[in-house]
Order: sequence, then structure tokens, then C-alpha cells
Amino acid sequence: MTGREYLRRWPLWHRGGGLPHDLPVIPNLDARILAAIETGPGGLEMRAWHSECGTTHCRAGWAVKLAGAPAEALEDVIGTERVGELLYALSYPDLSLPDFYATNEEALADMRRRAGRDQKTQAEREDGNA
Repeated sequence: MTGREYLRRWPLWHRGGGLPHDLPVIPNLDARILAAIETGPGGLEMRAWHSECGTTHCRAGWAVKLAGAPAEALEDVIGTERVGELLYALSYPDLSLPDFYATNEEALADMRRRAGRDQKTQAEREDGNA
């Protein structure tokens, strides 16, 4: 299901409740998660939303962490998976939602693929071809 489809169905799943208005769109979300994992102090562990040390998260956990306080507050209400889905849907409306239950290797490969797509799209915009 694409992000756009997910967002369209959200009110049906949540008793007519609207989308949270304070969640950000995070440009290049997968590239930002990869940077935090590969060059920052963080790590990826797909078997847990967050680690006790606070520097290792799953993919959805990283999305929540990068989104900041509004996402963290909503996480306490509806959970990491749902907030992660919302953040990915908002940030990538034309792509399928990622598999938050993939292995570490599968998640890294998918993030690298999507981050490469982000870079290509940005380069096309800068060249005036998009």
C-alpha cells in the first residue's frame, strides 16, 4: 500500500479521527536514517522499536526519533509502528510503506535503495528535469 492510500484510509481505521496535524514530512527520510546508522552514533535493530541506550532503533523507531517531540508524544498513544507508518506515508506518499518486520539486512537494503531514489530525484530537480 502506498503512503497516499494509507493516509486516505486512516480516518476509517481510527473511527473518523483526522490525521495528526503536527507530524512533519521528513524529506529524504531513509537517507537520514542511514546517515544516523552508518556515520552517526546510532544503530539499527529491527527486533525492537527502541533500545534502552536510546541510540539504536528499528526503522519505525528511527523515523519517530528524527521527527521529534510531536511523533514521540503520539507514539505513547498509538505506538511506534502506527506513527512510523504515518511518517513514512507523509514523507513518501507515492511509495509503498516499508516492512517494519524485515531483518536488519533487508531493511538496510531497502533504505539504501530508497535513499538512492531520493538522491536521483533531487538531482533531477536541480537539473530542471523533474
